[in-house]
Amino acid sequence: MCDRSAYGPRGAVPRLRAAGHLSPEDAVVGAFHRAAAEVPAYRQILMEAGVDPSQVKTLEDFRTRVPIIDKPATFGRFGVAELCRGGQLG
Repeated sequence: MCDRSAYGPRGAVPRLRAAGHLSPEDAVVGAFHRAAAEVPAYRQILMEAGVDPSQVKTLEDFRTRVPIIDKPATFGRFGVAELCRGGQLG
């Protein structure tokens, strides 16, 4: 599971964003960490690809380590709830 200390709800990224100090690159990495931690299907895709989310710290890490996902391989494979944050609708 990914280290949510920097990017989770109480982490640095939300505080920086609120203060207006979040770069677009940090926003991408933060969104990745939230999805890796909270979306069951994405967590599964990353695990199958051998991606350790805690090792994705920069935009370059994201570009080189995180697999590109496509609609058929994602939506055709997982139920709607697994594609939602927290694994549930609503």
